[in-house]
Amino acid sequence: MAEKKILVKATNYLKIVKIPFYEDSGAVVDNPPNFPDTEFVTYKGKKDKINVLLRSGQGTTEATPIVFSDSEVEFYELFRESRKMNDFEKIDFISDDFANIPTRFEIRRLATPPSSYQDFKNARVSLVETPYGKDSFASSSSFLDNVEPNKKYYYIFRSVDRRGVFSNPTAIFQIEIVENSGAVYPLIEVYEIKEGDKTPSKTLKRLFNIVPRLKQVLPDYSDALNLGTENISIFGKTFKLRMTSKTTGKVVDFNVEFTKEEVSK
Repeated sequence: MAEKKILVKATNYLKIVKIPFYEDSGAVVDNPPNFPDTEFVTYKGKKDKINVLLRSGQGTTEATPIVFSDSEVEFYELFRESRKMNDFEKIDFISDDFANIPTRFEIRRLATPPSSYQDFKNARVSLVETPYGKDSFASSSSFLDNVEPNKKYYYIFRSVDRRGVFSNPTAIFQIEIVENSGAVYPLIEVYEIKEGDKTPSKTLKRLFNIVPRLKQVLPDYSDALNLGTENISIFGKTFKLRMTSKTTGKVVDFNVEFTKEEVSK
């Protein structure tokens, strides 16, 4: 039987697969309002009344948000995401546009000295507004409060804009209506929180990002159910990451796992 020669020509086969490479999301969020201007008014001979005049604060204040509810936390998370800001950057509080001009004012009052702003989370809360015309509210208002003479009270005030977004609080005001042998006069001063009472904290969101390389998540053309074109797959393994404080030397370990999820259309 005669031998036959077969000529075989091999060529590379390139298959282009469309996969998601980059995805981003965002929102258009206006700045929160500035804290209000406040003025305290007492009445001659009145030992149990104090009036607070509240007006829209002007200009811009750069500060770290102070929040008292989950909805406020969600707003600032969305705000930072929309501006591509991390959790350490301060936010500009502005009252110069229709959207962030205050329409209401919040009053929080405590009868005991606070050790931090967070003590006002469970304080007595009042909201005041001054309507005029149809669905319109003035950017100023007043609040008449009942107090006991010779007793200290602690107040903070916040603006609320048309979207329901709260400003940062004002300074803490310590207020006392003094009655002494028939004489009635107010004592109003800014209350300073003791340094030892402060408990600073910082979060680590969006500053610590762990993502695989592109070749570690590309689909394997020989098996569509496999991800990654490198010899060693990252899926099904546990990786330990260690962070060490430069100041205290304390160590925190993170165990990281990458998992696959099949999505059917």
